[in-house]
Amino acid sequence: MRGQDLSLQDAMRAVAQRMEALRLMEPEKPKHSPMTELQAFIQMDDLLAELYKEFQDVKHNRQTVIAQNGQDDAMAQVAAELEDSAWCAMQTRLLELRSQRILMRKAQRLMYQAQRAEDEAEEQARVAKLASFAQHVGAVEKNRKQKGMPGLIEWLIFYLWVQREKQKLMQHFAEPSHLRIAA
Repeated sequence: MRGQDLSLQDAMRAVAQRMEALRLMEPEKPKHSPMTELQAFIQMDDLLAELYKEFQDVKHNRQTVIAQNGQDDAMAQVAAELEDSAWCAMQTRLLELRSQRILMRKAQRLMYQAQRAEDEAEEQARVAKLASFAQHVGAVEKNRKQKGMPGLIEWLIFYLWVQREKQKLMQHFAEPSHLRIAA
C-alpha cells in the first residue's frame, strides 16, 4: 500500500508542478497596446519617421555626452537643448497628423489590428498550454488506471473522511464526560 501512496503522491506532485509551471492561476496582467499612436503614425508618415529617428539619435548623443563628461558639462546642456528641439519638432508633426481625421482613423485601425493580432497570439498560446496540461493529466490518469490505483477524487474523499474522524475523536477526548473517576 505504501508503494501506491508514493505513486499517487508522485502523480499529484507532478500535476501540481505542471500547473505551477503553466501558471494557470496567475491573475491577468493589465493590457498594454502593442502599438502606440506614435508608432502607427510613423508607419504612415515618412517625415514623422525621420523626425523620430533624429530625436532618438540626439537623445543617444546626449546620454553619451553625459556619461563621458557629466550632467553639468556645457556639451551636455547643448545636447539637452538639441534633444528638446528634436522632441518638439516630432510632437509638432504628430499634432499635425492627429488633426487629420482620415489619418487618425488609419492610425487607430493599425493600432486595433496590432492589438487583435497580439490577442489572437496570446489566445493560441493559452490554448496550447491548456492542451499540453490536459494531455499531461490524461497521461497521469492512464498511468493511475494501469496500476489499479484509486483516482484523485477517491483519495480526496478518503482524506476528508479521515480528517472528519480525527476531528470527532479530538472532540470526544476534549469533553470531560469520559474522564469520570470510578469510586
